[in-house]
Amino acid sequence: MSDELLHNMVELVERHYSSTEEPLPLAKLGQLLGSLRQPLLNAYGRLSDAVDAAGGDRVQLVGRGQPGRVTVVTPLVREAVEKQLAEAGSAGSSSFDRLPAPIKIAFCVRTKPGERVAVRTAAPMHYTLLQPDEAVPSVYTLIDAKYRKPGLKLETASVAEKADLWRAYLDWADAAEFDAGLLASKKRSANALERLLAAQPADIVDRMNLPADIVALLLRHS
Repeated sequence: MSDELLHNMVELVERHYSSTEEPLPLAKLGQLLGSLRQPLLNAYGRLSDAVDAAGGDRVQLVGRGQPGRVTVVTPLVREAVEKQLAEAGSAGSSSFDRLPAPIKIAFCVRTKPGERVAVRTAAPMHYTLLQPDEAVPSVYTLIDAKYRKPGLKLETASVAEKADLWRAYLDWADAAEFDAGLLASKKRSANALERLLAAQPADIVDRMNLPADIVALLLRHS
C-alpha cells in the first residue's frame, strides 16, 4: 500500500513537470494530492519524509531549512528550479529593500510580551508599539505577529531572510486590503521634517504644532 502511495505521489510530481518548470512547493503538492495526502501522512509522518522515501532518483526536495521555500523537484528540472528560486529570492530581497525605513523596521522590531506593532502608511510614515489594551490609532494599520520577524537585524539579514520578509509584507498587505505596490514606489530620501515626525510616538505626532518657518526650514533639508 505504501509503495502504491509513493508511486502515485511521484507520478503527480512528474506530471506537473512534464509541461512546465514552474516550481512545485511542498505545500502545493500537499494540496494537489487531495485524498492521498492523509494516507501518506499516516504512513510517513510528514510529506517531506514521504518524498525522501520515494527515492532521490525520481523526486527530491530543495530549499530545506527555509520555511515556505521547500520545493519538490525531479532530477531533470532541479537545476532550472533552483535557479528560479534564487532569482525570486534576489528579487524579493531587493523589493523589501525599497520599502520606506519605518515600514521595514516595523516588520523586525522587538516587542515585549503582549505588545503589538502598527504602522502609519501615509506620510509621514511611522511605526508605533501598542500595549495589549491600547486602541490602534485611526491612521495606523496593525501588523499581525505572524507576519513579523522580531529581532532580525536588517543590516546583516541575508537575501533569503529579506525575501521572506517581502513575502510576509505582501501577505500582510493582502490581508489588510492595502496596495502593496504603493509603499514600494514611495521610497525616496526623507527630508528633515519627515525624519523628525517618524521618530515621534504616534500619540505625539498628532499633537505636534510646529511654526511655519521651522516647517519650511525642515522641508528644505534632506
